[in-house]
Amino acid sequence: MTIEILICTIDRGIDNAAKVLMPPHKGISYLVSWQQTPALESAEVPVELRRDDVRVVTLSGKGLARNRNNAISHAKADICVLADDDVRYEPAKLISALEVFTTHPSLDIATFKYESRYSPKHYPAYPFDFRHRPRFYYVASIEIAFRRTSVQGRLCFNELFGLGAEALTAGEEEILMLDAMQLGLDCRFFPMAIVHHDSPSTCTHSTASPGFIMAKGALVRILNRYGYMPRYFVEAYRLNRQCHCGMLFAFKMLRRGGIYAKQHKLLRYDIKKIFQ
Repeated sequence: MTIEILICTIDRGIDNAAKVLMPPHKGISYLVSWQQTPALESAEVPVELRRDDVRVVTLSGKGLARNRNNAISHAKADICVLADDDVRYEPAKLISALEVFTTHPSLDIATFKYESRYSPKHYPAYPFDFRHRPRFYYVASIEIAFRRTSVQGRLCFNELFGLGAEALTAGEEEILMLDAMQLGLDCRFFPMAIVHHDSPSTCTHSTASPGFIMAKGALVRILNRYGYMPRYFVEAYRLNRQCHCGMLFAFKMLRRGGIYAKQHKLLRYDIKKIFQ
């Protein structure tokens, strides 16, 4: 089996993408999805990326979810790993991820752990099926690996969510996993690290932004079709304590996110069936 690292970057982030590369290793390749704004459309691919194991595809515009979808659509390997331009890999850990898919032939999507000295994340110590995931667990894109034939042409990121989106600037991973489970895909977490990420998380700096809180509100309403309003009060209290954004402001943004979700027909999930 082969594995491909799908690196998403924008504009001059292409220079950082070259730092993600490891020395050439059999069975490991890279796809760089390079999003370009008008000022960068004539820029050249850095010489460090001109390797036989690296492909670079471009697209214009903005939106991280759109960029990840572009990468997924161009992927070629058996197993694909989602990546940003500021992460680092080791061949042995990627080979271990491949072995997980070999050991579990029905597995479609796996989530793993990332290691970070800057902002360590706490994970469950045991593997689990996403239909029975523990409370407070959330997934990051760089933790996701998938079997290409299970995902390509069937599943994509919802471009209403994520950095660069019109209103909801987070939550794209949660929606992706909901869509995967609604399709009946086998999605599981494995408590093993496959990637290093020592840069500050973008979400760390945006938890008080309207777009982030609206995304929270949309997700709360999607997951709680009838009991979302009391949860808004709880979430507003938590957000205010965490980032001092003001409880009233947080509640308004949460509610606005829920309204946005309804207006854009995002309340389509059979949550009871997904998490049965």
